[in-house]
Amino acid sequence: MLSLAEKEFVNVSLEANRCLYCYDAPCIKGCPAGIDIPEFIKAVREKNNTRAARIIYRDNPLGAICGEICPAETLCMGKCVQSKIGKPVNIPMIQRYACAYAKDLAKLKSGNNTKKKVAVIGAGPAGLAAAEFLAQKGVKVKIFEKEKHIGGVLNSTLPLWRLSNEAKELDFSRILSHGITISYNSVFGKDLELKKLLREYYAVIIAGGLMSKQGGIEGSRHQNVFTADDFLKHTRKKAMKPLGNHVVIIGGGDVAMDCAVAALDVAKKVSIYYRRSIHEMPASPSEMDFAHKKGISFNYLSSPLKVNRNNDGELFIDFIENTVVPGKTGKLVAQPMSGTQFKVKCNAVVFAIGYEQNLAIFKKTNIAMDKNRSIVQIGDDYQTSLDNVFLAGDMVTGGGSVVECVKIAKEIAQIISEEF
Repeated sequence: MLSLAEKEFVNVSLEANRCLYCYDAPCIKGCPAGIDIPEFIKAVREKNNTRAARIIYRDNPLGAICGEICPAETLCMGKCVQSKIGKPVNIPMIQRYACAYAKDLAKLKSGNNTKKKVAVIGAGPAGLAAAEFLAQKGVKVKIFEKEKHIGGVLNSTLPLWRLSNEAKELDFSRILSHGITISYNSVFGKDLELKKLLREYYAVIIAGGLMSKQGGIEGSRHQNVFTADDFLKHTRKKAMKPLGNHVVIIGGGDVAMDCAVAALDVAKKVSIYYRRSIHEMPASPSEMDFAHKKGISFNYLSSPLKVNRNNDGELFIDFIENTVVPGKTGKLVAQPMSGTQFKVKCNAVVFAIGYEQNLAIFKKTNIAMDKNRSIVQIGDDYQTSLDNVFLAGDMVTGGGSVVECVKIAKEIAQIISEEF
């Protein structure tokens, strides 16, 4: 009788056999982490999962996690040569298999001990990746995390259906096997002062994540009007009471899709409203398709103007219809059309319109902001105005994918290690 691994290998091998092992492989260029994709696929094809996993983890410490949540269709798979004549190779499926069934996957060999220490603020994807890349180079790393657990968004707002506990446990345990220490319940800007950290550590990497943007319109503070983070945290914990007949999601990214699907647990009907057309919608095609199949309604070229609440607690959103026109940079932007206002009745509203830096944590640091004091200034090397203080992860990308956070973490680790 075939084992589960052997059964899965039947499908994985069929997919691996489709890889053309291209010279100067486009899929590698499509991967922000720079994983040698043809090489690990070849190892899987040869039934050497441990070697395949080592190749993956060499460039991406969150290999199993990214195998489940990476937007591969627009990254590595989007560059696959096979997509020109048919379907691209299902790279995530092969990556998931390699990481799940690798045996005796000891930690990657570390470099010589530098005797210098680096502090990492935040144990989310960027912080964990930076810690491992530094540990690989022999650097002693201590992570300071404000929560009682590691993982950041992976364990707080990412819906349970998006990522398995097995993938998290696999990556987290392997990363921590490098001797990385973690201080929990440590809040930067409150319990931790940057000046004190810099006295003890050679460098500090701030990878503290972002916070959801508020609605920014009149009525966005009404009861049952949520930010994406608050909504996802509560629905993830099953702590959200039923919200009634209709929940409206404002936004068009992957987070908006997560909110919409999560809302189905607390409402009969869920509608998404997005300011531009379907062609400009930033959500990945697979996430949109998943939401469509769940019966979620999509409405385009609509911007909210105001949220009203009556005495019965019902909400009414004033919308205006848009057209799209080229902006100053050439990017299509939404332009309201006069006389096209309309109302939508609902029981709750979720604003999933992006993220912003929590600037409050930088008040006592003397780190320079931009002229509008709306964002921390960094150089091309991700370094702030203070020497050896770096910004990483979503604080740089503005809320990108996990693999983009890994890319930045790798580059910062390389910059720091070159200075030793």
